[in-house]
Amino acid sequence: TPAEHKLVGSPDPARGRELLKSQRVQCLSCHKLDGQGGEVGPDFGSLAKQTPEELLESILEPSRRVDAKYQAYLLRSADGRAVSGLLVRKDAKETVLRDAQGKEQRFDAGDVELFQPARDSLMPAGLLADLTAQDAADVLAALRK
Repeated sequence: TPAEHKLVGSPDPARGRELLKSQRVQCLSCHKLDGQGGEVGPDFGSLAKQTPEELLESILEPSRRVDAKYQAYLLRSADGRAVSGLLVRKDAKETVLRDAQGKEQRFDAGDVELFQPARDSLMPAGLLADLTAQDAADVLAALRK
């Protein structure tokens, strides 16, 4: 019933930016905000044109729609190492992937046994699980500014 739902106050983009930068949600390990952060996912500044619904879907279901630029790949090397990451470079000499921590992994072309697109995004699902409705509204407002 409507009485069971907690009403959300006006979204506060400044508070949302602080949440995005916080260790609580750890978004900057993969995304850039104001020139800080990782280079695994899109820069938050590039998301301002997305609707709140699109942003929320991307956060709640990151594997539903993945921009080709952020497609993850799976690689298995001849020595049995398995790595997933973004494709940095693939040529006749080597394949380079950037893992979820932003570290580049290099493999000689002859050492690659398996190389294929991953089914899932590198962004884990359930990132909003520990946020209140107000926190989520603030984060969405920050991403749209």
